[in-house]
Amino acid sequence: MLHDFVFERSQERHALMKRDKGYYIWNKGEKADLTQYFTTLEFECSCSFPDCKEQKISEDLISKLNIIRGALQKPMSVNSGFRCNKYQVALSDAGKQTAAPGTSTHEKGDAADVWFKSLRFDEWSELCRKYFNSYGIASNFVHVDIRPKKADGSFRIWSYK
Repeated sequence: MLHDFVFERSQERHALMKRDKGYYIWNKGEKADLTQYFTTLEFECSCSFPDCKEQKISEDLISKLNIIRGALQKPMSVNSGFRCNKYQVALSDAGKQTAAPGTSTHEKGDAADVWFKSLRFDEWSELCRKYFNSYGIASNFVHVDIRPKKADGSFRIWSYK
């Protein structure tokens, strides 16, 4: 797979990043290439808590985002990737529309909030449906995660509006 090749090349230069059970794992602040389009810094927790050190993100999530980014040949902004539990609590306490701490797919490393400024809502929806079973669309980001479809086989789709 593409991410295997890129990871092996990256591994030579960044011995501290590792893979474990389908996740890339690194320490906050360490920059390593995840793919030709993404680095670890884009997906790390954006909190300022000193004990937020270990970061992780799903290989499957990164692979899907990489395919989308490559197909569109346009820059993609990553608004949020991995979140530590303390940051998820802080977001919840601040009244942000987010999953309850301990249940967030961001905390598991299974989600990202991303954005292509030049895409319309219908284009986002089409891409999300093609690559993800679960997504939410807001005015300035799209949340994608790797949860399976619902038990009835339907997509998990929502709007932050």
